[in-house]
Amino acid sequence: MYREFDRSWDMVDMPMLPVWLSLFSAFVISTIFLLLLAAVFLTLVPNRVEKMRRRVTRQPLQTFLLGVIGLSALFGMVPVTGLTIIGIPFVPFALLLIIVAWTLGYLLAAYGVARRILLAFDGNEDPSLLMKLATILVAICVVAILNFISFVGWVVNYTLVLLGVGAMTAGLLSLWITDPDPAVELDMQTPIDD
Repeated sequence: MYREFDRSWDMVDMPMLPVWLSLFSAFVISTIFLLLLAAVFLTLVPNRVEKMRRRVTRQPLQTFLLGVIGLSALFGMVPVTGLTIIGIPFVPFALLLIIVAWTLGYLLAAYGVARRILLAFDGNEDPSLLMKLATILVAICVVAILNFISFVGWVVNYTLVLLGVGAMTAGLLSLWITDPDPAVELDMQTPIDD
């Protein structure tokens, strides 16, 4: 039965769908996945997402450098984990963490840049969830179109990943290393949350 299945599989022309339809369906599926992921994060942790989004647009160079450091640490974690005998089973988790950080960083930075452009054209400071998702949808589509420009698309995508990972790295560092001298309001009693 297995041989018969293998022979019948060889007779099928590959790909069964035209190439452009296969590419388009992959784009639609990945866009839906990214929109669902964005909806989950914008619903569950909206303040954290907004804080990291502001970080992407207000301090882009520092965030970019933190992204280089954060992504380097993630990639460096794989061989270091593999060098220890106890850590070998955790190598797949380290690789999965890189993929998750890459995806979330890309999504966060695309959202941050798109919101910054929207604000430049007198957009709402505090849009609804639906408007945020529409902004993310437009950002994903524009960045996907930029992929067809050789070299430029790759640079834009990688820059977005580094900006997003940098914002997440800054968020993690702020959780672990607190500010020893927070800014204080005029009444000198209530610290200002950034």
